[in-house]
Amino acid sequence: MLIGATATGERSSDVGATPYTSTSPLVYIHANGVNAALHGRFLRTPPGHWTILGLIALGVALGLLYSRLSLLRAGLVALGVLLGIAAIDYGLFVFADVDLPALGALLVPPITWAAVGNAWARETERLGRERAKELGVARSIQEHLLPSAPPKIEGLDVSGRNIPADSIGGDYFDWILLEDGSLAVVVGDVSGHGIPAALLMAHIRASLHAVAQAGRSPEEMVESVNRSLARAALPGKFATFFLGVISVGEQRLRYCNAGHNSPLLLRDGKVIELGATGLPLAVIENMPYTGAEETFVVGDTLVIYSDGIPEAPQRAQPKQFYGDERLQECALALSAAHPNAAEIVERMLADVRAVAGDLMHVDDVTLVVVRRT
Repeated sequence: MLIGATATGERSSDVGATPYTSTSPLVYIHANGVNAALHGRFLRTPPGHWTILGLIALGVALGLLYSRLSLLRAGLVALGVLLGIAAIDYGLFVFADVDLPALGALLVPPITWAAVGNAWARETERLGRERAKELGVARSIQEHLLPSAPPKIEGLDVSGRNIPADSIGGDYFDWILLEDGSLAVVVGDVSGHGIPAALLMAHIRASLHAVAQAGRSPEEMVESVNRSLARAALPGKFATFFLGVISVGEQRLRYCNAGHNSPLLLRDGKVIELGATGLPLAVIENMPYTGAEETFVVGDTLVIYSDGIPEAPQRAQPKQFYGDERLQECALALSAAHPNAAEIVERMLADVRAVAGDLMHVDDVTLVVVRRT
């Protein structure tokens, strides 16, 4: 029996059966190798296709399991599986002379990742469809909360548009015909946009319709809406709000501006800004509001808008905005050239879109125009 090695300073130790290979850089003939030959103990390798199928099944099972676990628990399961594979590999090698390919375990992570990604993609797609359906229903409800057609009042031409940044938004406009024949015109802007803002917008509408009555001043109605919203809104949420009451027979416009962008009263080529008469809604529950009054005669145009218009970023220079100055110039030019309120609304929005492009939709946009005819 020849026992030796082709190089000095090297030693080899074996546990269990010894494999023979023609690619070994050193030639060893071990006593335990001879013993293995005498007893017929040689390493056996399972068929490759069974190994691959087993790894795939393991990966799929782990992927489905991970998709139902938190990240921490999934990590603990992955660690346990890897330790389990190592223990099984060692046990089969020592006690059953079975050689599992050690690199086969490396297939588990990509297979698991593919299974998890597929499961998550299906779940994300399902949730996306459900959310889209819910948002569609919410958008439909919100559209019904906004006025569908302008009021028909002798001496007034009214038009308005709302373009939400998301599927639903927090801007609100309305016109309410009061019992004495006057018209209440409203534009509100809830902070933020999306579903939370839309819920507060619906609350504002309900509160306003409950208190909008002839004989009540604009400031009284705004105070009631403010108290209601302050009790419903979370801390930090607020809404700017403009309420104007137009009396055609008396040729006057009474209004209350709760921190909203100053509406524009256009008359004879000049602009009268209807500034704030109080803080935004829901800032102080018992906030006292004051009102103001302007004449509203034939030829006058009232333009009420949300901050989504002057604060629309310019697409060529996103750090600059559409701006109040351009808004006033556009409103003056259009009111002089187009006596139709609906056309003024559409052309003003077209001008904003020409300047901002797709950036027009970073915030909700609302515009209401009332002309005295």
